[in-house]
Amino acid sequence: MTTPRFPGQRDGVSRLKRIILGTVGVVSLLFVIIMVVIFVPKHKAKGLDTNDRIACPGFKDKSDCTSHGCEYANLKRGPSCYMKKNSFGYKVEDIINKADGMVATLSNLSSSTPYGPGFSSVTFEVTYITEEILRIKLFDAKRSRYEVLVQEGFPLLQTKKKVDAKKTAYNISVSEKSDVFSFQIRRSEDNTVIWDTRIGGLVLSDKFLQISSYLPSKNIYGLGEHVYPSIQHDLEYKTWPMFARDRTPEAGFINLYGVHPFYTCLENSSKSHGVLLLNSNAMDVTLLPAPAITFRSIGGIIDLFFFVGKDPEDTVKLYTSVRHS
Repeated sequence: MTTPRFPGQRDGVSRLKRIILGTVGVVSLLFVIIMVVIFVPKHKAKGLDTNDRIACPGFKDKSDCTSHGCEYANLKRGPSCYMKKNSFGYKVEDIINKADGMVATLSNLSSSTPYGPGFSSVTFEVTYITEEILRIKLFDAKRSRYEVLVQEGFPLLQTKKKVDAKKTAYNISVSEKSDVFSFQIRRSEDNTVIWDTRIGGLVLSDKFLQISSYLPSKNIYGLGEHVYPSIQHDLEYKTWPMFARDRTPEAGFINLYGVHPFYTCLENSSKSHGVLLLNSNAMDVTLLPAPAITFRSIGGIIDLFFFVGKDPEDTVKLYTSVRHS
């Protein structure tokens, strides 16, 4: 006995099958897309991170930028002309550890920089001033350069204390000889990295010195003397000149009488530290959203003091202890 069929029944069944198959196909495709988004690693294009670009200032256009060894990308955020990561810098040749610090000899990766020939050999000198104060110097190993004379009147530097390296509030580590030179400074108590030069951008030449570091938080204060819109610094690639001039305070964000290349950072733990660049040449400082900082100077040496305090007040006391007995 045959099953009776009604008019249009075959077409209805076929249409239902198509709808079911189409729905299954769409759901399957969506599932595959979701899995790809969740599980496939996301790779950033090299050199296109807009949070930690170190600018190559002073070049007028793309051709001028790239001819000096820098990268160019015309994006809305950050500098268009910026340094290739690890294209300029140094590597460690040897390290001598001492009771009160260390001394390392560095050799340059490239004989040229965007701003002229780099120092072929650099001395990296670490000195434990006290258990809370650390000093780091980078300078030409072959030729003496100007250093700020005011330090000759700093009592703490003239009557050096004996420091127990096992009790310091800071730890310093240096990159391996096979890697591009960098160093990290950590707070001993909680291992917070307060300075990290792996960001790159180290340039040491006759008329252009530059050093950059990642920062542990965005709470950055200091770097006078300027008119600021707020006490806490803007980190959106904001550059401040450091060149004193005899000008009274007025409207606008301008540089004033003094230069004070010292900042304090309030860490996420509410502890505080400060950093001073002891240099009397014309300079500027750029704050990056990473967060990070870049110091630049047209002469002298890189001479950094790190003050690892318990809180902001303690950090300032450590800073003033270097200048006054």
